[in-house]
Amino acid sequence: MVATILGILVLVGGLGAGILLTKQSQDIREKAAIDIMCSTDSTGGCSDQTYGYACATNSTCTYPKNVGVGSDNLEICECISTVVATAPPVETFSIQCSSVKAYSVSGSTWTALSSSDLADLEEGDTIYFAVNITYPGTNSSAASPIDQVKFTINSVEQSAATAKTPVCEKESKCTLEFYQAYKIPADTDSFTVTAKSHLESTDTWY
Repeated sequence: MVATILGILVLVGGLGAGILLTKQSQDIREKAAIDIMCSTDSTGGCSDQTYGYACATNSTCTYPKNVGVGSDNLEICECISTVVATAPPVETFSIQCSSVKAYSVSGSTWTALSSSDLADLEEGDTIYFAVNITYPGTNSSAASPIDQVKFTINSVEQSAATAKTPVCEKESKCTLEFYQAYKIPADTDSFTVTAKSHLESTDTWY
């Protein structure tokens, strides 16, 4: 009976040692996984350093894509910045465009034309179509985001309209009027007039 008990104790002790050795073996492998070395062919101060080594301020030794291994069969590292580039803030502003208006001009006097005034126009009369662009600004030197306007009159696109001097208000708003002179052609009984504006910063027509 004593011999039997001793045999069991030896067996149990042997199993415990096996478990201990297994745990120690795992610890060794885990430590090796952390200390990944860069090739001696690496650049930027990463030669023979560990992966993730701080090779410069805000930079670490990293494996770039499509570089491969060095002569020592280790991955070639490069000193790469860890700073994430951020896009510059997008400039935002509010622009308002008025509906198209028609005027008659006498000297420096602009008179808005009503529907009945338009009905009385005759061949050869010259009228002026205009739109107002309102944008942020405190004085007339503030550049308008809209740099061009084109009118389309009875399906015919006109050349770029003429801009007046901006008029600015105390509320930090400026109004810039673009106008197009138009001589009434023969056999014209009605007008269909549209306008499009050009945003200079994106070179886009709206």
